[in-house]
Parts: sequence; structure tokens; C-alpha cells
Amino acid sequence: MLSHKDGPLGTSTLTFRGLHVLVIRGLHALTFRGLHVLTFRGLHVLTFKGLHVLAFRGIHVLAFRGLHALAFRGLRVLTFRGLYVLAMRRLHALTFIGLHALTFRGLDFLAFRGLQFLTFRGLHVLAFRGLHVLTFRGLHILTFRGLHVLAFRGLHVLAIRGLQAPTFIGLHVLTFRGLHVLAFRGLHVLTIRGLHALTFIRLHALTFRGLHVLTFRGLRVLTFRGLHVLAFRGLHVLTFKGLHAPAFRGPYVLTFRGLHVLAFGGLHAVAVRGLHVLAFRGLHVLTFRGLYVLTIKGLHAITYIGLHTLTFRGLDFLAFRGLDVLAFRGLDVPAFEGLHALAFKGLHVLAFRGLHALTFKGQHVLDFERLHAPSPLDGYTSSFSVGSISTP
Repeated sequence: MLSHKDGPLGTSTLTFRGLHVLVIRGLHALTFRGLHVLTFRGLHVLTFKGLHVLAFRGIHVLAFRGLHALAFRGLRVLTFRGLYVLAMRRLHALTFIGLHALTFRGLDFLAFRGLQFLTFRGLHVLAFRGLHVLTFRGLHILTFRGLHVLAFRGLHVLAIRGLQAPTFIGLHVLTFRGLHVLAFRGLHVLTIRGLHALTFIRLHALTFRGLHVLTFRGLRVLTFRGLHVLAFRGLHVLTFKGLHAPAFRGPYVLTFRGLHVLAFGGLHAVAVRGLHVLAFRGLHVLTFRGLYVLTIKGLHAITYIGLHTLTFRGLDFLAFRGLDVLAFRGLDVPAFEGLHALAFKGLHVLAFRGLHALTFKGQHVLDFERLHAPSPLDGYTSSFSVGSISTP
């Protein structure tokens, strides 16, 4: 049954089959089967089976089975079973079971189980379990467990546990525990523990603890503790503590503390402290402090302080201080200061200051004053004076 009642001060109530309405000085209240509605001076409240709604001067609030929502002048807030959402003047934020997301004026941020991601006006940042990545206007940076990588306008840099490897427009550089490597347009440079190595087109250079090696288009140079070696187009030069050994297309030359050696096409020459030795195709020559020795094809000649000797195919000759001796196939001819002697197959002849002596097969002729043998100039005549003839 409908019931209506006006009370004092403008109060009125209405009830009808479970519906209750109350109006008092701008306040309106209604209840019906669990529904409750209230309005008062711009405030509106509604509740129904766990649903709650409130509105007041631009504020709107809603709650229903764990869902909560709020709106106020562009601000929006919502929560539901771990989900949180916020929106306000270009700012948007969301969180849900460890997931966090935010956007604001071009800034975007997301975080989820250790993963963080941010973007802002061309800037991108990512972080996840020790991995960090950043990109901005062509700049790229990555770090992960001691690994660092950077890339920017042709520049690339890598660093990990003491290893650094930058590259820039064809330039490559690497450093690691004292090792340094550089490469640029055919140029390669390496240094490690005192070792330096360089290559450029056809040039190769190496230095290590006093050792220097260089090669370039057939040129090879080596230096080590006073040792110098050079090789170029058939020319070879070696120097070491006063030792010099040049060679060029066959000629080999060596000099060392007064020692000089030359070898070329079968020619060998040595000079040291006044000693000179030469050998060439069977010819051998030696000179030393007045001593001269020559040998060639069976000929042997020696001179030394006035002594002269010669041997050739059975011929032997000796000269020393006025003494001259010749021997050939049984013929012996000594001579000494006017004394001349000849011996040949039993014939012996001696001549000394006009004295002549001859022996032949046991026959002796002595005291010849003059002996003249026949010749084409004086006919077949000979005259001599006989001193004595003796028979054995």
C-alpha cells in the first residue's frame, strides 16, 4: 500500500512495497531491495549489491567487488586485483602483477620482472638482468656482465674484462692485457710486452728487445745487438762488431778487424794483417811480409827476402843471394858468384873465373883456360889450351 506523509520543516516521506523515499531540504534518499540512492547538493551516492558509486563536483568514484575507479578533472584512477591504472593530463600509469607502465609527454616507461624499458624523444633505454641498452640519435650503448659496446656515427667500441676494441670509419683498435692492435686502410700495428709489429701495404716492420726487422718490396733489413743485415735485389750486407760482409749478385765481401775476404765466380781473395791470398781457376797467389807465392797449372813460384824458387813440369829453379840453381829432368845447373856448374847424365861441368872442369863417364878434364864450342859464326873451329888430362 502506498503511504505518503508530510512532516515538519518541509520533510516528506513515501513508502510503497519496500520502496522508501525521503526528501528533506534538498536531500533525496531512496532505498529499494538493497538499492540505496542519495543526492544532496551535487553529491550523488549509489549502492547496490556491493556496487558503490559516488559523484561530487566533478569527482566520480566507483567501487565494485575489488574494482575501484576514480575520475576527477582529467584524473582517472582504477584498481582491480593488483591492477592499478592512472591517467592524468597525458600521464598514463599502469601496474599489474609486477608490470609497471608509464607514459607522459612522449616518455614511455615499462618495468616487468627485472626488465625496465624507457623511450623519450628518440631515446630508448632497456635494462634486464645486468643487460643495459641505450640508443639515442644514432648512438647505441650496450653493457652486459662487464661487456660494453658503443656505436656512434661509424664509431664502434667494445670493452670486456680489460679488452677494448674501438673502430671508426675503417680504423680498428684493440687493447687487451698489454696487447694493442690497430688497423687502418692497410696499416696494421701490434704491440705486446715490448713486441712492436707494423705492416702497411708491402711494408713490414717488427721490433722486440733490441731486434728490428723491416721488409719492403724485396728490401729486408735486420738489426740485433750490433748485428745489421740488409738484403736488396741481390745485394746482401752483414755487419757485426766491426765485421762487414757485403755481397751483390755473386760477389761476396767480408771485412773484420783488418780481415778482408772477397769471393766472386770462382775468384777468392783474402787480406789480413799484411797477408794477401788470391785464388782463381787454378791460380793461387799469396803475399806476406816480403813472401810471394804463386801456383798455376803445375807452375809454383816463391820469392822471399831475395830467395826465388820456381818449379814447372819437372823444371826447378832457385836463386838466393847470387846462388842460382836450375834442375830439369836430370839436368842440374847451379851458379854462385861466377861459379857455374852443370850436371847431366854423367856429364859434370864446372866453370869459375876462367877455370873449367869437365867429367864424363869417368873421364876428367881440368884446368881449361878457354873453351870454345863450334858455332855458325866462327865456322867449325875451336881452339883451347889443355892443362892436363887424367884417366881414372
